[in-house]
Amino acid sequence: MEKGIALLGRNIFLLASGTFLFGVFISSFSNFSFSTAIFFVFLSALLFLYRWLKVAEAETQRIFKIIALTLLFFAVGVARYEVKDLSAPHPALLERVGERASVTGVVVEEPEHRETYELYIIRASEFDGEKILVRAELYPQFDYGDEVKFSGRLDRPGAIEEGGRIFDYAAYLAKDDIYLILSFASGELVAEGGGSPVKRALLTVKFRFIGNFERRITEPASSLLSGIILGTESSLGKDLEQTFRTTGIIHIVVLSGYNITLVASSILWLLSRLCFLSRRVSLAASALGIVLFAIMVGGAPSVVRASLMAILVLLARATGRTYHVARGLVIAACAMVLWNPKVLVFDTGFELSFLATVALIWIAPLLGEKFSRITEKFALRTIVSDTVATQLFVLPLLLYKTGLFSVVSLPVNLLVLPIVPVIMFFGFFAGLLGFLAGFLAFPFAIIAQFLLTYVLKVVEWFSSLPFAAVSLTFFPAALMWFIFALYGFMLWRIYKNKRARQAQVLLS
Repeated sequence: MEKGIALLGRNIFLLASGTFLFGVFISSFSNFSFSTAIFFVFLSALLFLYRWLKVAEAETQRIFKIIALTLLFFAVGVARYEVKDLSAPHPALLERVGERASVTGVVVEEPEHRETYELYIIRASEFDGEKILVRAELYPQFDYGDEVKFSGRLDRPGAIEEGGRIFDYAAYLAKDDIYLILSFASGELVAEGGGSPVKRALLTVKFRFIGNFERRITEPASSLLSGIILGTESSLGKDLEQTFRTTGIIHIVVLSGYNITLVASSILWLLSRLCFLSRRVSLAASALGIVLFAIMVGGAPSVVRASLMAILVLLARATGRTYHVARGLVIAACAMVLWNPKVLVFDTGFELSFLATVALIWIAPLLGEKFSRITEKFALRTIVSDTVATQLFVLPLLLYKTGLFSVVSLPVNLLVLPIVPVIMFFGFFAGLLGFLAGFLAFPFAIIAQFLLTYVLKVVEWFSSLPFAAVSLTFFPAALMWFIFALYGFMLWRIYKNKRARQAQVLLS
């Protein structure tokens, strides 16, 4: 007990982060208000005052300090969520729900292409900047920054039932302050050139890259390459996307932290080779490159998390400090939740990204020691341990959220992941050199085409197996939390015993 109190007392950062996240988590399910946050702040102030008056023993004062900090940062988490939850649909639009309506707004996010419709997110200036999700006809198509007049049926999003499972679509959209959907809409262009000039320029580069891929690599390989490098998951098509989900390899086309890490490493490596740049300038340029890339590909939670952690690594190098990856993960999580507290519970991508990173930090090294018989050539042992660790650790959440268990996920990942960096290398230069001359890009495109075809064949063959995936219609939340608690207990015991053995070795 005393050791635990002393540990928490020394690690204020861990205490503050944990209680802040817990406050946001509890608020996501409870009907708290600002009064609740004020009440906990008041209790915290009383404890701090009691400690300041020194009317108790030193050990009791330390306990009061920990409790006071716990209540304070819990209150901060509650208050931050309540601030986010103040958003509500515009009253004038609510009156039109269930009817046909015309709304003029600027497209504020990159449009998403679907097989039968286009998805736009617009900000309607005439309704105080209300964000609306628009499901529009395939044609005409509009771009980021266009001001468009859409006409369609205005509705509030509701729950979606698929495969016997209920998806709270309203809560998912609410995390981005979207409370209304305009369906079966037709659009009419009003003006062009709105939005952020920087983002508009980055998206132009992105679309030209995709065009270079499409001119030199055949479908569906070019769409797969766009997904791997630029995160354009929707370009795969519904059937192929489902095939990737069935085989548990969808993460390579949604720009996971794995992809971003490769991009960040490549940017730093290239800039470090420029002799005229100082070390700090190259690190700053690398951080800027990571930020611009994250903006260009849309800023999904996994992208933001990996980008923040990569920037923290660069900051540590620039200041000469040691980078602690676990602390970096906590900082990234708190920063993202502070910016948008609703991602903690209502964004599956955020949750999967952090669980996978936790697995890589604490579980993969343990498995690497157990897989000593696997060769280290071509980083095979690392790939196997990382794949097994992430697959096991995210499985409870995946089963709870989707009910889909991929039986073939492990072999497919082992066959595909080793060549993803190679695909990114040749694919990137095929797109880059395409801006200069086709004959320069051709050799890189040929190799990329061959590797992408290999990935597609592996995925298609494994997905055709009758036992490729098992669908569960019900996986209770209580079971998910029990499994994660079991994981946590096992990790605690393993690392506790490991530290004890290390201490014995040092003493002997």
